[in-house]
Amino acid sequence: MDNRDSFRSDGFVISINTLSSADEGMVRNLFTKQSMKFAGFGLCYDRGFKFKSLLRLQAPFFQTYVAKKDNHLLSVISVSSGPRWISRDGHRLQEELAVVSDFRIDGSRHSRKHWRDWLGEVFDLYRSEFPNHSPNYFLAFVLKGNRTALNSFIAGHRYKPFELKEVGSVRMVNVFAHWKKLKIAPGYRVESLQPQMKGELIQFIKDNEQKKQAGYVVDTEGYCELQRRMNEWHLSWDQFIIVRNAQDKIVSCTLPWSAPTKFKKMYFNQAPRVLSWLLKGLHRFGFSVPKEGEPIKTLYLTHLNIDDQESADILIASILSYVFSNKLNRGYQMVSFPDWWNMSKSTLVFRNTFHQMTDVGIYSITMGKGLKLNPNEIKIFGFEMAVI
Repeated sequence: MDNRDSFRSDGFVISINTLSSADEGMVRNLFTKQSMKFAGFGLCYDRGFKFKSLLRLQAPFFQTYVAKKDNHLLSVISVSSGPRWISRDGHRLQEELAVVSDFRIDGSRHSRKHWRDWLGEVFDLYRSEFPNHSPNYFLAFVLKGNRTALNSFIAGHRYKPFELKEVGSVRMVNVFAHWKKLKIAPGYRVESLQPQMKGELIQFIKDNEQKKQAGYVVDTEGYCELQRRMNEWHLSWDQFIIVRNAQDKIVSCTLPWSAPTKFKKMYFNQAPRVLSWLLKGLHRFGFSVPKEGEPIKTLYLTHLNIDDQESADILIASILSYVFSNKLNRGYQMVSFPDWWNMSKSTLVFRNTFHQMTDVGIYSITMGKGLKLNPNEIKIFGFEMAVI
């Protein structure tokens, strides 16, 4: 469906269209030119041959829009959405939620001044394209060290025709290597999923997702995000890793995975001096580490869930021990996971590994009298960096 909208901006006619194959070259060029700058990093993002392929991994509904003036690309932005668990004013509700991503502008004065108006047009177009699944909420995930994004997207939000509020944050941890061997904690057992355990795992994931803000809907009788991912991500159930406690209860799970490079590639053209020294040192000792200008090979601990009565540090250390011992990280340069639990720097994971951390802010975008998420009502969100 080719949604179109046109409006005047400073005397120019601006058209907003869904991304076409003819636009993809211009969009890839825009992504290539604009690296993300944060905390001493320069991070480049290559979205592969078919730009929207990654969005299919994110959610059941998705679209990418471009704003153009006289066939010149001014801006690009993607929206993906699906049913999520929402906590609002003490109630747990199942509602449609969208994630905004891929936002880029060409850097011109006109674009910097007027992209806020275009965003409102995009939201209207998206809702009209999916009228039966129109999102009630819009979220954006922004690297906190990315000053350019924060200054343009966050800092000046009071001047925009929408309200933008930080509702949460997460620390992404990238583990390059362990200098001291991690061990599975006494009283716990880590193993790959066996066929007879599938129902138990699904129930564990379902219970955990329902407790999260924007948690994914896992319903065996209705919509099931987990089953959708098994199909779209080409997963198998035996890829899941589970942790059991002394009572033989599942207390944690994850699925180590990375999106194929045909969907996305990330590489850096600049790194902080200290990290550069660390990576060079690890390389001398034979470790495979990211190199400037080469694609970063990351293994993500997706579907990471932890029983809220358990210690995140102990369970994540046990999972990493299993990953390293069974060489599941072979061919990858780092293992990445979200630290929703704000683990102390003195914990097992941080004490015994060479790692780097990046903070991600979670922002709610509200147009007009739209529904709002309450800041920090729930700390853990439904979120998978592997497909962002």
